[in-house]
Amino acid sequence: MAMREYGAAKWMKKAKAFGYLRISTEKQIAGDRAQSNPLKKPIIKRQMQEINDGLKANGLPAVKAGDWYVDIASGTDRDRTQWLACRAAAMAYAGEAFIAVKDPTRWGRNVDDAVEAWAPLKRKGVPIFAVSTGIQTGDMIHGRRPSENFFFLLNSGFAAQTSEIQQEKADAGVTKGRGCLSRYRLKPIPLLSA
Repeated sequence: MAMREYGAAKWMKKAKAFGYLRISTEKQIAGDRAQSNPLKKPIIKRQMQEINDGLKANGLPAVKAGDWYVDIASGTDRDRTQWLACRAAAMAYAGEAFIAVKDPTRWGRNVDDAVEAWAPLKRKGVPIFAVSTGIQTGDMIHGRRPSENFFFLLNSGFAAQTSEIQQEKADAGVTKGRGCLSRYRLKPIPLLSA
């Protein structure tokens, strides 16, 4: 295998595809509150379609209905229920498999946790493939793909930094807001006697 090989590997064309989807908060699905099944929420259905379209464009099999895993949780949360379930399903699968995500940030926004999570998958021969960028993590059986793995990691790292910056801005805004409010002394309103 050439060290600079990028994208889907040939063996993936006959492998089982598992799909992992994630949105960060319930706010992203505010209009979908009536639908309790996350797989039926429009924003999730769009991500599913984007992933399957990306897989098709790369000549890879689509993720089948029972092989989707969806979390509504921060990418910095290492105990995401469906993230754990997706990894367990891929590890338990007897044949060749890969996990498809929309982009590396959907896998995780904490680089250390993302790497720790994919390490056992890579040892088993299960890469993570990001359809938006066309890159994968590689694995220890079919090929490590160090350059591509690095790009995957960089994408996750930039997302982690962005999350951290956004949190710092939000925290600073709250602190500043509290300071502004404390300048105004509210006087109690006298109650009118009946």
